Amino acid sequence: MSKEIYCTICSKNYLSLAFSLYESYRNSGGIGYFVILLVDKRENTALHFPDGLAVMYAEDLKIPGFNELAFIYDITELNTAVKPTLLKCLLKHYGAETVTYLDPDTFFFSPPQTITKFHDEHSIVFSPHALTPHPIGEVAGERMYSKIGTFNLGFVSVRNDGNAARFLDWWEERCLNLCFNEPYTGLFVDQKWCNLAPVFFDGTHAPKHFGLNMGCWNLHERRLVKKGQSWFVNGQDPLVFYHFSNFLFHDKTRVSKHTGKLSFADRPDLEEIYTIYRGSVAAWRSRLPEFKYSFGAFTNGAPIPNLARKLYLGSPYREEKRDPFDHQSEFYKYLKRRRLLDHLKIAKGDTAISIDRDDWRLKVFHFLARSSASILGAARYEQLLKYAAYTCMPRNQGYVFFEEHNRKKPAIDFK
Repeated sequence: MSKEIYCTICSKNYLSLAFSLYESYRNSGGIGYFVILLVDKRENTALHFPDGLAVMYAEDLKIPGFNELAFIYDITELNTAVKPTLLKCLLKHYGAETVTYLDPDTFFFSPPQTITKFHDEHSIVFSPHALTPHPIGEVAGERMYSKIGTFNLGFVSVRNDGNAARFLDWWEERCLNLCFNEPYTGLFVDQKWCNLAPVFFDGTHAPKHFGLNMGCWNLHERRLVKKGQSWFVNGQDPLVFYHFSNFLFHDKTRVSKHTGKLSFADRPDLEEIYTIYRGSVAAWRSRLPEFKYSFGAFTNGAPIPNLARKLYLGSPYREEKRDPFDHQSEFYKYLKRRRLLDHLKIAKGDTAISIDRDDWRLKVFHFLARSSASILGAARYEQLLKYAAYTCMPRNQGYVFFEEHNRKKPAIDFK
C-alpha cells in the first residue's frame, strides 16, 4: 500500500470525468493509490473500471442514517457531504500518510508529488480561489468568494496526524448535518465551513502556488506559458492541475459557464489544455452508457423534486421512520395530493437576471408588495420581508406546509 492516497467522489453520471482525472494522474507520474467513491447504489451491472483504480461506494462508509441523508440532500449536496468521511476512512483503514482529494473535473498536467511535499511541514492543505485581488471593476469575483468560501474544496489534502483528525471530525459533523447549497444563508455545501479551519486548527496551509487549482475563478491572475511539453503559470509555477469547473463540452469557443462570453480568442493560452481535456473526457464517454442517479427517484421511478427533499426535513412524516423513497409512503401521497411532483423543469434557470422585468406577474407581485407595505407600515413590512427571506429557502418550507407540526418548535429570531 502506497503511503500517498489520491481520491475523488462522483455519481455515475460523472464517471467519464473521474476516469479522465485518474488517467491524467497516472500519465503525470502519479504512483500512489487512487480511490474513487461512487455516490450511487451498487448495482449488478457490468461496469469496467480502469486498471489500478480502487472503487468504493458511499454505503461502504457506514454513515448512520445514510438513506435518509441521500433523500434530503440533492446530488451535489450528497457528493460533498461524504467528503470528510471518505478522508477519515482512507486515513484510518488504509494506513495512508497523506490523502489528497480532487474534484472529478480536475486534470493533472505535471507530477502530483508537488502536493504531498507541503505535508513535510503542514497537516491540512487548502487552495484559495485566488491569490491576488481582482482588478477594479471585477469585484464580483471577490463577492462570490464571500458567498461560497475563500477556499475551493475541489482540492484538499490532509496528513495522518492529530491536527487533521480533529479537523475531519469537526468538518464531518457539519457536512452530515448542514451540507446545504444555500449561499444566501451562509451555507455552501462542504466548502464554506473551511473558512474557519485556519482559525480552529493548527497546521493549516494555503500555498501561494499559482499552478495548484487553476480555474475559471482565478484567470485574472494566471496565464499559461508552454515550455517544451510542459505548462507553467505566469512563467514560474508548473501547472500541477487545472480545475475545469463548468466546462462547456459542446461549445469550443467559450472558456466556461462562469466566465460569461470569455472566449479562447481572448485567452489563447488556454485553448490547448481545453482541447486535451475535451478529447480525454470524450474518449471515456464513448465507452460508457448513460446513467441515472440512484437517489434521484422514488421507488416507482418518479423523479424527486428538490422541494420534496427539503419539505421532508420539516414534515411529520420524517418521524414515521419510513423509507422516504417509498412511493407508497404517506409522504409521497401527500406530495401527490398537493401536486408537488409536477413541473420539475419550470424553475430551472430562472434567476433575477433571466426574468423579464416587464412580465405581468412581476407587476402583480410588486403591486401586492407595495400594498402590503402601505397597510402594515415600514417596521412591520420589514419584519414580513425578513420572515419571507427565511421561508423562501426550500429547507424552511416546512413552516409553510406543516404549520401545525412545526408550531411546537422554538420561535424564530431574525435579529
